[in-house]
Amino acid sequence: MNFTKILVLAIVATSLVSAIEFSYDLPVKKIQCFGDSLGELITVSIELYSPNPNYQFRVYDPEGKQVYNITESSQIKKNLLFITNKEGNFQYCFSNLEVVPIKVKFNYKTGVEAKDYSLLVSKNDLKPIELQVEKMSDMLTNIGQEKRMISRKGRYISRDADEVSFKVLAFSVITLLLMALLTGFQVVYLKNFFKSKKLI
Repeated sequence: MNFTKILVLAIVATSLVSAIEFSYDLPVKKIQCFGDSLGELITVSIELYSPNPNYQFRVYDPEGKQVYNITESSQIKKNLLFITNKEGNFQYCFSNLEVVPIKVKFNYKTGVEAKDYSLLVSKNDLKPIELQVEKMSDMLTNIGQEKRMISRKGRYISRDADEVSFKVLAFSVITLLLMALLTGFQVVYLKNFFKSKKLI
């Protein structure tokens, strides 16, 4: 039974590992961006490769501040490794500095997938099973961070929904009061109109 629980946990943890690799054609003099919602203290590894290295790559934090800017036109392969210092949506933007379209290969990893365990293995002389335990421990830590981030987002969404619900209710009550006042005014006006015409 315990083995089954561990196996299920391993499958779930493995499915949460984030690694993306794709190639992209950057149009001439255009900026292309994409984003990823990350928690705090998440390791991010980015590897960029292009036969034509004349492009710019920028990373923006959730507040829109530029965190990294890579514009070295001498390197064909560029690597970036950082740890997030706040949670939210990080933006990754490519800019083509050439007058022709260029192809960029992008390898993006987060969490345990981005962490380099080779130093840990050589430093502590870890056996393969100990390394897997260390990775599982890091995965569980990442899962906990993701759970807390999702919980906070859920509270924000719930609070926003409550505010919208209150505003809709207030608008509905004000609308009903205005309709009642308008109806009362129409009744009084029509009553006076018919009395003046001596129809009542």
